[in-house]
Amino acid sequence: MGSLESLFDSGAIWQGRNPRTTSECSFPTQIAKLDDALTGGWRTGELIELLLSQPGIGELQLLLPAMAKQASRDAWQLWINPPAMPYAPALSAAGLELSQQLIVESRCLKKALWSAEQALKSGCCSCVLLWLPDPRLQASMTQLRRLQLAAEEGNALIFMLRPQWLGEQFTQLQSSPAATRLSLSLMEDGLSVELFKRRGSWALKPFTVDLSTGLQLPQITPQSTHQTCLQTSGADIIQGPWS
Repeated sequence: MGSLESLFDSGAIWQGRNPRTTSECSFPTQIAKLDDALTGGWRTGELIELLLSQPGIGELQLLLPAMAKQASRDAWQLWINPPAMPYAPALSAAGLELSQQLIVESRCLKKALWSAEQALKSGCCSCVLLWLPDPRLQASMTQLRRLQLAAEEGNALIFMLRPQWLGEQFTQLQSSPAATRLSLSLMEDGLSVELFKRRGSWALKPFTVDLSTGLQLPQITPQSTHQTCLQTSGADIIQGPWS
């Protein structure tokens, strides 16, 4: 019985009528409806894909609470090719340690993926946020599988943020070894979430979450200057490509 329970616990097998409940470390999003769908929150050791209708629709509000919880690990939190420079006051207000933030910029897909994999395997990173340098260039199944295995090895959080559409191709229909996959779209009454892949349970129908019930962040104002960016707030920036 013990060995069978360990298989249930790892998500290797699951019962169709019961969602997975495991002893793996999970971090809540602070939005009850989403945490219920995720059976507790974001899980370490899993590649998590977020497919966005467009950048900046509130996706970071779903991720920052988990990153803040990881701050006690005294480990790096790696941002690879963020679409805009993270706003330091917002990160600080969310509970992140600015001195733990590390930004890597590279226009080379292979090097961006290599950075994420090495960070996960090193055990020195608690969280990796990965945006591909060019949405038209897609990671192969082998590359994504390597990220999944690296996340398991380092027991870290990794979020891969991608667009929902690549030209006329619907990203959601592409196969992926990611353990958890969500599609996020901005609606008038909140953020539409479709959790269409989750390890150990069925996909769910789309539902809407109210971001006002979750983490609230300060907004960038016209008075904000480059001094509030992470360059001057204790974070490090490594810019590629490298030789």
